[in-house]
Amino acid sequence: MAGAVRTERNRNIVTIILDNPAKRNSLDLPLLDGLQKAAGEIAADTSVMAVMLRGGDDKAFCAGADFDAFTQSSAIEQGVAAMEKAITKATDALARLEVPIVAAIRGACFGGGVQLALAADIRIASADSRFGIPAARIGIAYPLQAIAQVVALSGAGHAAQIFLTAEPFDAAAALQRQLIDEVVGIDAFESRIRAVTETIAACPRPALTAYKGMIRKLAFDRDIAAAALLHAELMDSKCYVSRLEEIAQKRK
Repeated sequence: MAGAVRTERNRNIVTIILDNPAKRNSLDLPLLDGLQKAAGEIAADTSVMAVMLRGGDDKAFCAGADFDAFTQSSAIEQGVAAMEKAITKATDALARLEVPIVAAIRGACFGGGVQLALAADIRIASADSRFGIPAARIGIAYPLQAIAQVVALSGAGHAAQIFLTAEPFDAAAALQRQLIDEVVGIDAFESRIRAVTETIAACPRPALTAYKGMIRKLAFDRDIAAAALLHAELMDSKCYVSRLEEIAQKRK
C-alpha cells in the first residue's frame, strides 16, 4: 500500500501528517508527491500562521525512504535517483514556506526522515525517539544540502559520528548534537507541541516570516545582507503599531 499525506486544520495552524504506518511512515513517491502538494497549498494560504509536521502514529516520525519502492525494481539506479529527487523537492517545498514549521518527532526518525525534520524550524522530540542516517552503510549519497545542514547544526565532529558510523542514537544524543531543539517526556509531548505551535501562531505574520527568513539566512547561508533586507522589511511593515496599541489599551 502506498503512503499518503493527510492535513488537518485547527484555526490558523495546519498539521501535515505522514501516513504510512505499515512501513513506519517511510517515504515513497506518492507520499512525497502529497507532501509537495500540501506545502504548495499552505504557501498559497496567507491565513496559515504555523505548521506542524508529524508522523501518523507514535511508532515513527519517518523511518526514511521506503526501500521496497526501488529495490524491487530491476532498475535500482533509476529508482534511487527518482527517490532522491522527490525527497529533495518535497523538503525544499517545506523549507520555502514563509511560516514556521514545528517538527513533532516521536519514535523512529532515520535517513530521509532526518532530512524532512531539517526542513522544520523547530524540532521537538519525545524521550523515546530514535535517530540515524545509515546512508554510508548502504553506499547511498545523502543529499549534499542536508549534509551541509547537519554540519552547520552539529559541527564537523558530530557530523562525522552521524554519517561515518551510521549508528542509531537516542533523543539525548540528538539534542547534544543539536539536530533537535528540545526533548519532552512522552506524557507531556502532545501538550508541549500544541503549546509551542499555538504560541507561534499568535504572533503577527510579518514578524513570523521575517524572523524565520533572518534565522535561516544567518545560520545556513551566512548572508547578512539578505537578513538585513528582511529586517528592514519587518520594520517597514509597521505590524508592531497595532500590537503596541493593543498593549497600551490593556494597560489602561
